[in-house]
Amino acid sequence: DVDSFRVRTRQWTRYECAGTSPSPRMNHAACRVLGSMYVFGGNSNDDSLNHLWEYALDARTWMQMVSAWGSAPSPHEGHSLVLLGNQLVVFGGFDD
Repeated sequence: DVDSFRVRTRQWTRYECAGTSPSPRMNHAACRVLGSMYVFGGNSNDDSLNHLWEYALDARTWMQMVSAWGSAPSPHEGHSLVLLGNQLVVFGGFDD
């Protein structure tokens, strides 16, 4: 599930999501790009993660992103995820 806070109305809404969702995690990073939110890394059950997930805001669906080329960064926790031009950049944090 995804919770959303509407700033203007000061109301929380919980959305049920379609598709396979990411495992529960902490110390991850998220970034909104147009109509999607991307989530990278974090920690789940004492395992550092390097998965990239996309949440389509309008469709309310999750999809794990698979690289068409190159390798995913090493597992990260406590990092930042920012949009620079048309690229998501992982910065800082720590890995295994």
